[in-house]
Amino acid sequence: METENIYSNIKHRILGVIRYGDSLLIKISLFIAAIFITVALMPKNYSFKYDINKGQPWKYEDLSAPFDFALKKNEEQLRNEREHIRQTNRLYFRHNDSTLTQVLKRYKDNAPSVLSFEEEETDRLNGRISSIIKSIMDRGIVSDASAAVIRTPNEIVSIVKNSGEEREIIFSEIYTIKEATDVFTGKVSKLGLSSTSVESLTELFNAIISPNVLYDADITETALNERLEAISPYYGFIPRGKHIISQDEPITEHTYVVLSSLRDVYSAQTGKSWVSWWGYLIITAAIYSMLFWLLTRFKRGRYFHTNSIAMILSNIIMSVAMCYVVTIFDGDLIYVVPICMQTILLRSFLNARVAYMSHLSAVMLCSFLSPNIYMFILVWGITGISCAFSENDIYHRSKLFLSVARITLLSIIVAVGVMLIQNSATWTSVLTMCGYLLISGVLMLFAQPLIYVYEKCFGMVSDISLLELTDTNSPLLRLLSQKAPGTFQHSLSVANIAEQAAREMGTNALLVRVAALYHDVGKLKNPSMFIENQSPHFNPHDNLPPEESARVIKAHVSDGLELAKKYGIPSVVSNFMRTHHGKSLVFYFYKKACDMYGKENVNEDDYRYSYEKPSTKNEAILMICDSVEAACRSLKTITEKTLTDLISAVVARQMADGQFDNAEISYKEINRLKSILIEKMKEVYHSRIEYQKD
Repeated sequence: METENIYSNIKHRILGVIRYGDSLLIKISLFIAAIFITVALMPKNYSFKYDINKGQPWKYEDLSAPFDFALKKNEEQLRNEREHIRQTNRLYFRHNDSTLTQVLKRYKDNAPSVLSFEEEETDRLNGRISSIIKSIMDRGIVSDASAAVIRTPNEIVSIVKNSGEEREIIFSEIYTIKEATDVFTGKVSKLGLSSTSVESLTELFNAIISPNVLYDADITETALNERLEAISPYYGFIPRGKHIISQDEPITEHTYVVLSSLRDVYSAQTGKSWVSWWGYLIITAAIYSMLFWLLTRFKRGRYFHTNSIAMILSNIIMSVAMCYVVTIFDGDLIYVVPICMQTILLRSFLNARVAYMSHLSAVMLCSFLSPNIYMFILVWGITGISCAFSENDIYHRSKLFLSVARITLLSIIVAVGVMLIQNSATWTSVLTMCGYLLISGVLMLFAQPLIYVYEKCFGMVSDISLLELTDTNSPLLRLLSQKAPGTFQHSLSVANIAEQAAREMGTNALLVRVAALYHDVGKLKNPSMFIENQSPHFNPHDNLPPEESARVIKAHVSDGLELAKKYGIPSVVSNFMRTHHGKSLVFYFYKKACDMYGKENVNEDDYRYSYEKPSTKNEAILMICDSVEAACRSLKTITEKTLTDLISAVVARQMADGQFDNAEISYKEINRLKSILIEKMKEVYHSRIEYQKD
C-alpha cells in the first residue's frame, strides 16, 4: 500500500511538471527541435579545386568571387608593418606627483639657512619661491636617463600621472634639470633679491630638486604589444561576384595574391565541417535561447503559450528553409524570399515587439545562407522595423498594398545604400537587386489569405476574425438582442465608448470592441434578473434574499464562458468575460445584506466575483468602461459636474479595491482613460448637460 502511494505521488509530480506553464516540456522540446532543424539547413563547406602558378595562364573557366573574402598580407608586408610600428610607437612617461611634496619639504627645511629677512618678509618669499618650484614641477622635470630614450626633441609622448590621468605633450616642453634650474633662477631674480641671495637659492634648488618625469618601459612595451597584436593579417577585400580572372589570362602578382587568399579561406574550412557545425549549433542555440527568454519575460510571459511558440518557430524555420532552397540555385535569390511576410503574419496575431523579436531571430539565422551577411542583416533588419511597427489593418487590401509598397521601397533604398558602401553598385547589380526585392514585395501580398491557414493551424485569432465577430447578426449577438435587449444596448454603448478610448490610448481598439460586445452574454440565462432588462414595475430581486441575488448576478460570468465555448468564441475574447468584473464586490446586494443582517454577520467573499482581475491594459479599459456606462445610466440628473464626479468615483473605487493590481496599466494611463471617458460621456449626454451662464 505504501509503495502504491509513493508511486502515485511520483506520477502526480511528473504530470504536474508536464502540465506546468501550458506544458513547459513541450515548449522546450519545440525550441530544441527548431535548433536542430535550423542547423541542418545551414550552408555546407566546399574545397578549392584550382591549381595556381604565378606567371602561368589560367587554364580554368572565368572565375568570380564566390563569396566575400579578404586579401592576406605576405610575411614581408607583415614584417615591414611591425618594424614601422616599433619605430613610431608612442613612449610613455610616469609623472610622480609625490616628488613635489618631497622637494617642497626639503626646501622648507633648508630655506632658513639661505633667507635671513624679517619673519613676515621671509614667509612671503617662501610662498613665492614654493609657487615657482610647484609651477616648474607641474610642467615636469625629466631625468637624463629618461631623456636618452627620446628619438627627436619634438616627439609627442604620453604622460601618465599617479591618478591614472593621461595626456599627450611634446617632449621638448618638459624641463631637463639644467633647464629647470635656469627657469628657477630667472623667476627668482624677479623677486627683488640680491645677486648673492639668488645664487644661494639656485644652489639650494640644485641640491633639493629631483626629476618627477621618468620613462615607463612597462607601459610603453604594453602599448607596443597591443599595436602589434592589432595588426590585421588582411589588407583588402574582394566582394562576392567580383571578377577575378578570365580563362587563359596570365596570373599576375596581384591575381596570385587574390587566388592564394581565396585558397586559404577554403583550406581553413576543408576537413573542419564538424567545427562549423558546432559553431552553427552554438549560435543558433544562443539565438533561440534569447528568444525563449524574451518570450518568458515580455509582458510577464503573455505570449509564452504553446500555440504562439509553435507559430513563431514555424515562421522562423519556414524562412530559413525558403532561403536554403533558393540559394541552392543562386545566392542572390535569397532576396526574393519574403522574410517580412512572416513578420506581417505574426503581427496579425501577436504584439509588434514580439513580431520584431521573431523577425530579427529569423534574419540573423537566414543571414548565414546569404553571400553577403552584412547587407542581408542591414536590409531586412531595418525593413523589419517598418514591417513590425506599422499599422496592422491588413484586412483592408488597400492598406496591405500600401504597407507592402512602403516596405519594398525601404528595402530597395537600404540595399542600394549598402551596395554603394561596398563599392559593388553597378547598374546591372542595382537593377537585379531591385528586381529581386520587388518579387519579394509581391509575395508579401499573399499574407492576407495565409492568415486563415494560420488561424486553423495554430488556433490563433487575427483581426480579420475579430472583424467578423463584430457583426451584430452573428448567432450569439442576435440571440442577445432578442432575449436581453437592454443588455444588448448596454453592450453596444460600452463597445462604442471602449473602442474610442482604446484607440486614443494606442491599444487594440478592434479587440476591445469585440470583447465589449460579448462581455455580458452570460446574462442570456436569466435576462430579467438584470436591471437593464427589467420592466419599470417589477424587480425579481425584491423577492429574493441578497445572497441569492448576488449569486445570480455573479453567475453571468460563468454562464458567459459556457456560451462562449458553445458558440466558438475565441479565448482571447472570452478572457474579457472572465475579467470584466475582476474580484469586485456586488456592492448593492452586499450593502443590502449588511443592512438586513448586520455587517458582522455578512461574509464579504460571498458577494465578490470569484474570477480573475484584469491582467492587460485592454481588459482594464473594458472593466472601467463597463462600470462607467452602467453607472451613468443610473444618473437621474445628468450635468457635466454629475458625470465628472460619478466617473471619478467609479474609477477611484475600483483602484482602491485593487482591481488593477495585476494589469499592465499605469496610474497615469488610468487618469488619462478617466479624462477620455468624461469627454466621451459628455458627448453622449450632450443635449442634457447644463452649461453655466456667462
